[in-house]
Amino acid sequence: MIESSWLGTVIASLVSAALTLVGARHFFARLAEKAVQHGLDRRLESWKAELRSDEERLKAALRSADEQVAALRSGALSGMAGRQAALMNRQLQAIERIWSEVMGLQRFNLAAMMAPVMAKLVAGRELTAAETESYKKLATQILDNLGAETDLLKIVPPDGALNDRLFIDPMSWSLYCAYRLMIVSSVFQLVMIKSGDGNVLGRLPNFFTSLKEVLPEHADDIDGGNMFAVISPLQEKLFDQLKETMIGKQNDSDAVRRAADILADVKAAEGRMVPKTMPEPQ
Repeated sequence: MIESSWLGTVIASLVSAALTLVGARHFFARLAEKAVQHGLDRRLESWKAELRSDEERLKAALRSADEQVAALRSGALSGMAGRQAALMNRQLQAIERIWSEVMGLQRFNLAAMMAPVMAKLVAGRELTAAETESYKKLATQILDNLGAETDLLKIVPPDGALNDRLFIDPMSWSLYCAYRLMIVSSVFQLVMIKSGDGNVLGRLPNFFTSLKEVLPEHADDIDGGNMFAVISPLQEKLFDQLKETMIGKQNDSDAVRRAADILADVKAAEGRMVPKTMPEPQ
């Protein structure tokens, strides 16, 4: 009986110890699990904080890049607008100066009208002494009235006008050069008539051939040297062309080709017009 009681007590103690051991193991396992979970949670929060920090830095970098791109774009556009405005202003100045030159040359329009007619009468024929003297006197009177006698070599555009070529469309510049050459050649013809030299006049080329493309309705006048009917239309044509340039109209390829033809004729005429030795006025 005593043995049975003792055995029961031992068994109960063993069972209790086993249960206590199992409970302790479970407790320590839970404790270890919580410790590990706590460590993982802390590391996870740390990673999240780092990710948020990296995200903010990335956003800040992107904003900075956007601002730099916007600044560059704004600067480029501002620079382009500034250059375009400066170019337009310079072009307007060039147009104004070219037209001012035309207005300044208008005082020689009478010479441009009279000289071709007189040259046609003088060139290629033998004149009597009285006829020669009469033409010389008329040429002298015209030159004296215009004050062109000492200005012959000055009837060219000043440096400002030459520098304006870069900002003037080809057709306007060609028409301007043709008008200027018409004036210069007319004064030159009067100087030749005044000197009594009619042969040089006969050798002067007809350098206004290309103008017939611009003023086809005045082709006969151009061929006949009737500058009365040509000067005003030429000025009007130049005025209209400058106005088109001023409001931004572009020249078509045909206009550019005609401008090149006129410039070629003008250049050829300038090379042949002035003699090697300028005769002394009598």
